[in-house]
Amino acid sequence: MRILNSLTAPFRARARESDVDISVIVPVFNKAQYLEQCLDSILAQENVSLEIVCIDDGSSDAAPEILNRYARSHSKIRVAKNRRNRGAAITRNLGISLARGQFIQFTDSDDLLPTDSLAYLHEAACRTGSNVVKGELGRLKNSDIADQIYSSLRTSGEEKVGALLQMSELWIPWFHTTYLISRELVLQRGIVYPRLSAGEDPVFIALVLTRAKIICSIPRVTYYYRPVQRPRPKAQAVTDYLRHAEMVREIYGRTYSECWAAYRAFITQNISEYIAEADLTVRQINRMRRRLAKL
Repeated sequence: MRILNSLTAPFRARARESDVDISVIVPVFNKAQYLEQCLDSILAQENVSLEIVCIDDGSSDAAPEILNRYARSHSKIRVAKNRRNRGAAITRNLGISLARGQFIQFTDSDDLLPTDSLAYLHEAACRTGSNVVKGELGRLKNSDIADQIYSSLRTSGEEKVGALLQMSELWIPWFHTTYLISRELVLQRGIVYPRLSAGEDPVFIALVLTRAKIICSIPRVTYYYRPVQRPRPKAQAVTDYLRHAEMVREIYGRTYSECWAAYRAFITQNISEYIAEADLTVRQINRMRRRLAKL
């Protein structure tokens, strides 16, 4: 695949045998006010063996001190550091390269894991022989837990096992943090996050889902997302967001044309709204809309 070959080559490797069930990869950039609660929710996971791989992506707040303090107190936590801010995609790829677990899961440093969520995902993976297991997404509102968001992207309400073409609820490859993913699958197939400032995670999940032999989805909330106020997107972010859709189109290709049709119908509206919110000139807006029309 032209777009991704140059990205994936450094990551093609054979997974080592490990007695760690899950590596939780936590990219950290200036989220000190939420970081302790996040780490505590991961450390509280039971009935599964864990390591927590934290990567400080050049934070300028108290996050590095919190990470070092937790690493001194908890043997499960390993800390790496980027010399400067590199962005979420590169930071997560570093986490993949450092992980030792049989499975990997990504948790953002301002979010939380529900009680026993990793054990439920891991049990489903082992019981069904799945390379990939997906849970549901919940939303944090202040200190309370709200309903699942994006109801149109929820699973069917029952456990399902199969290949991607049999699981239409997964054709929109969002919510990468709700997935438990075989590390061997990721390494052997050279799957990485592309270097995009927006939309890198749907590309990653599209690669995972199209390369997985068996996928399981479970009707249980396994991740709590904290909505935060985002700045207006800049031109580069909009360009990258358009690029991500083009990459997903190439990944799905002819084999998964039904998946692309579903994602195209969903993402064109989403990108249109993103363009409208962005800090762009009229000329840039027109150029972005012409590119969107070609999807």
